Amino acid sequence: MQLPFPLRHSPTAVAAQTQTCISRGEVEMRVSTWLRKLHVRISADPSTFVGIAAPLKDGHALDFAHESFRAKVEVETFRRRWPWAKWERVEEAVLGQTADGTECGALEFGGAFSHEVDA
Repeated sequence: MQLPFPLRHSPTAVAAQTQTCISRGEVEMRVSTWLRKLHVRISADPSTFVGIAAPLKDGHALDFAHESFRAKVEVETFRRRWPWAKWERVEEAVLGQTADGTECGALEFGGAFSHEVDA
């Protein structure tokens, strides 16, 4: 699915990619410069999404957006010394988890981006 806005390239951000699989509750994004790269993946079980009201120009629409508060957020950072060199992982982390490992990140899809809405 295409984003409703363009990801613009600049001298500092030479590449940007996004992938969304709404039916599986996943969003993935990769952004990089010549020497650094960030990879973020957010996922939640579709059964954990709840409908929430969304503000629209004519008022709020009930269940127009769906949000999960049980999302897993995975982040990886990479670097390299030269633009043609191999990427080296600097750090990887899972965010949005309690001390016992329960996922507690948030992920929201709204309007045409929601598998529960006919938009």
